[in-house]
Amino acid sequence: ALTAAAAAAAGVLVAPPALLDEVNMGLLRRIVAVLEGGREASKRRALVPELLRRPLAAPLRPFVAHYLVRRVPQRLARASAEELMSLLGVLESIALVPQGAEFYLHQVMPTTFLLCLSPAIGSRSLRRRAAALIGRIATRYHDSIPEIYDQAWRVLEEALRRRPPLGVVTGAAHALVALGPASASQVLAPAFREGGLAAHLAALLRPPSSPSAASAPGDSEGG
Repeated sequence: ALTAAAAAAAGVLVAPPALLDEVNMGLLRRIVAVLEGGREASKRRALVPELLRRPLAAPLRPFVAHYLVRRVPQRLARASAEELMSLLGVLESIALVPQGAEFYLHQVMPTTFLLCLSPAIGSRSLRRRAAALIGRIATRYHDSIPEIYDQAWRVLEEALRRRPPLGVVTGAAHALVALGPASASQVLAPAFREGGLAAHLAALLRPPSSPSAASAPGDSEGG
């Protein structure tokens, strides 16, 4: 059996033995090993979301959510877009299950916002996919968690008030679209009226004073 000490050594500070039986504890350890693997583990990482969507994996999902709260911030600056996209896929799989996700959405949402809004993210498609997940979670759970839209809007308003780089503004814009038309009055209007967003955007979009080669189109963000 995997003891608490062994779990800690493996980086799984999420599942005391009293909460998972020996079989599930071993499976959790294998999932973590796959998620922490290098490029050679990319094909196996792609299998993790499907595994976690299965009903038998329900006991593991809260612990995987807690693991990702730590893992994603650790990997933001060093991981490839492919690896971060695979971690986002795991978040999608545990957030959109038919039932039970309300118990760990308080861990899923901050991690998803990080993949949408962190200045360290250099992939537009990653930001867009994270923003779409934020919108899907809010749509699905607003009946059981009525405050979910207000909480999401507060996160985005705070991000825009910090005069963020253009990539973060782009991520916030994707999330606002995903959260629906009410986002304009709840977040954008105050940000333009009180937060100086218009002047900040003008500064970000101002052409450089010295000529430079235009960036080739792609998924990487500039600026």
